[in-house]
Amino acid sequence: MTTQPDKRNAAYKANEVLKQCGIEEPHHIVIETIAAALGAVPKEEPLQGADGRLVVAGDIGAITVRESIPEPGRKRFVIAHELGHFILHRKLTAAIVCNEGSFHILSDKAPIEAEANYFAAEILMPESMFKPRVYGRDLKKPLLNDLCKEFQTSLTATAIRFAIMRPDYALICSSKDRIEWFIIDVDNFPYFINIRGKVHQDSVAAEFFKGESVPESFFPIQHHAWLSVKWLRGRLKELALPIPQAQRVLSFLYVEED
Repeated sequence: MTTQPDKRNAAYKANEVLKQCGIEEPHHIVIETIAAALGAVPKEEPLQGADGRLVVAGDIGAITVRESIPEPGRKRFVIAHELGHFILHRKLTAAIVCNEGSFHILSDKAPIEAEANYFAAEILMPESMFKPRVYGRDLKKPLLNDLCKEFQTSLTATAIRFAIMRPDYALICSSKDRIEWFIIDVDNFPYFINIRGKVHQDSVAAEFFKGESVPESFFPIQHHAWLSVKWLRGRLKELALPIPQAQRVLSFLYVEED
């Protein structure tokens, strides 16, 4: 039987840490200091085949972050993720090693990784601070950039948090050969994503992989580029956010109803 991740408990524990530290604004969230104060001291070292690692001895932990990760926001998320393991799972195992794919899991595919991600998202981008900044606002690149800067988070982590806070949007991460993962709330975006095969040539994301420039804002596309439906009540729009260093594209999808 598959165990469902307890995302509510993960978020609750993250908020308990924030309250314990007296944090009320995004710039107060110094995750390195928070982790060290809780007994899980972070450090950067070379790691082979992993982005983060947690080793536990009793109530003391050591967090290792791969030093060659280029983006500070990604390093912060790795620390927060490993801190989540320390707070939530240290009685389950003495060591946890997390590769790049671990930091996108939000399902029962790997419950403890999903819980660590919910913890990390909540402690770095608390709902009480993040949601008021996105509620009722149109999604645009400048808004995401401002959120990344204010919360000191990567574009990927910020986009995932936005998609969860604003379930009227779907979020897809793709590489040239396949769709890597997606975030969708079926109650608010009730369409099947076509996840088989390569990225469709009619999508905006495909333009990036062809070496062409992509629009800076939402662009109307044919629904078959992403959705497995015969018809659509409205018009599908895509906002493509290339991540050149990773050769990936984050695509927000939105259905503008007729």
